[in-house]
Amino acid sequence: MLPINDEDMENRIPQATGILMLAAMIVFAAELFASDAQRASMVADFALIPAQLFFADAGGVPEPITLVSYMFLHASALHLFGNILFLFVFAQRVEAALGSERFAAFAIVAGAVAGLSQALFTLGSGAPIIGLSGMTSAIMGACLAISPTGRIRVWLLATFTVPAIILIPLWMLPDIIDMALNGVDDQGAAVGSHLAGFTFGFLCGPLLQRPGAERRFLA
Repeated sequence: MLPINDEDMENRIPQATGILMLAAMIVFAAELFASDAQRASMVADFALIPAQLFFADAGGVPEPITLVSYMFLHASALHLFGNILFLFVFAQRVEAALGSERFAAFAIVAGAVAGLSQALFTLGSGAPIIGLSGMTSAIMGACLAISPTGRIRVWLLATFTVPAIILIPLWMLPDIIDMALNGVDDQGAAVGSHLAGFTFGFLCGPLLQRPGAERRFLA
C-alpha cells in the first residue's frame, strides 16, 4: 500500500516539512550534477560511516556532523521519492501537533538518533548510511502515537482510507521481521535505523505536543 495523503489534513506542505524536503532535493540535485569523483567525495565526507563516526579525517567533515548530513544524501531518485512522499503524508499531522520549531528540532534529533542506532548496530562497518528513512520512521511513530485514528489515503490498485493504527504497523512489520530473522547488518535497508527512529518518535513525539493539540487529534 502506497500512502497518498492524510484525509484529515489540508495536504499543504507545512513550513518545516517543506524546508526538509527542499534540502533533500537540493542535495540530490547536487549529486546528480556531480562527477563520479565528486559524488564519491560527497558520500565519503557527508554519509554516516560507523567505522569513522567519532574520527575526523584530515581536512574532512568532523564525523559527528554526519549524524545530520547523512539524512540528506540519497542513492537514487526512487530512494528520494519514497522518503519525500512519506515525509509529506505523515509529517503534516506531526508538525501541526508540535509546531514548526519543535517539529524541526524533533525531526533532526530523531534522524540523528536513528542513524546513531544503526551505527552502533554495525559498529566497525565501512558501509555508508544515507537517507531520510530514519527520520521518516520517527515521524511515523509520532503520528501513530499522536493520532492513531487518523485516516490515511493509500493506493493499492485502487485508493481507499486506512487508519494510522493499522497502516503504520503494517509498514513497520517487514523491518521487524527482517531484524528478528537476520539481525542488523550493513547490507540493504538500515532496519536498525528505521526501528530505532520509530521507537524514538512514538515515545518522544507526544511529549512535545503544543498545549491543546491532543484535543484536536483525539476528538
